[in-house]
Amino acid sequence: MNDPAAPRDLDCDQIAQLLPHRWPMLMLDAAREVVPGVSAIGVKNVTASEPWSVGHFPGKVILPGVLAVEAMCQLALLTCAVERASRGEHAGVEGFLTSLRNFRFHQMIVPGDQLVLRVECVAGAKGVREFRGEGRVAGDVVVTGVLTAAYGDRPSSNPSMISAGGSR
Repeated sequence: MNDPAAPRDLDCDQIAQLLPHRWPMLMLDAAREVVPGVSAIGVKNVTASEPWSVGHFPGKVILPGVLAVEAMCQLALLTCAVERASRGEHAGVEGFLTSLRNFRFHQMIVPGDQLVLRVECVAGAKGVREFRGEGRVAGDVVVTGVLTAAYGDRPSSNPSMISAGGSR
């Protein structure tokens, strides 16, 4: 039998089964080493074909910092969803960012970069968690901060929120 607390890797389709986000707002391409409710590593491949790249900024395209934070929040919520699934509870979560603290952007993130995010739960209980996060590109730290998110059951009554058969 599989250990419910064992780290696991998730692809984009598996992530979409656990989070309500869809393109263009699903910011995670993959997640690795997800330890339920504790920590995870996520990957965001930054491309010039994303909708924000047209206007942010012409002549010098950079990933908006708020989208890097959104990706980090989605990764944090993913750890909560995986924890619930490992306990046999309703796996999908609907989460909301409730606070940001000490966020710093150390370098620009541009198309062609692979943003590797890491989150670790540092406080909280069922329904509200605080995570320390960090993002790196090519090993260099590009964003750091602490976020708090509240989460609960994702309503399953809306069929557009649930992907059938793992497709988006």
